[in-house]
Amino acid sequence: MTTHRRTRTRQPSDSGDGGPVWNAEAILALGVSTDLATAAQIFKISLSTAYRLVKRDEFPVPVVRAGIHYRVPVTPILTILGLSPAISNTTTETATPSPPTTGTRPSGDDTD
Repeated sequence: MTTHRRTRTRQPSDSGDGGPVWNAEAILALGVSTDLATAAQIFKISLSTAYRLVKRDEFPVPVVRAGIHYRVPVTPILTILGLSPAISNTTTETATPSPPTTGTRPSGDDTD
């Protein structure tokens, strides 16, 4: 009897050597954070080594413990790998707020 195990780890398309290919787009597609197993795959370390590094507080990026689960933020993963996080098309530098107008009130009644 064959059992199929479901995994919560998202894997991008496989490369020729049998391992997943993790690029900036694939890592960003994980969202704001990912699980420890996925982070271990990205850094090409085993899950047991990842848990050992977390226990020693030596994992390459910050790890957040949420109950019995570990979450790893994606931005530090990209930073340590030398990949830049994608910047959205709208930046705060280009948008300049208009100065508030004082002394004028919106007119609801036109009494000319």
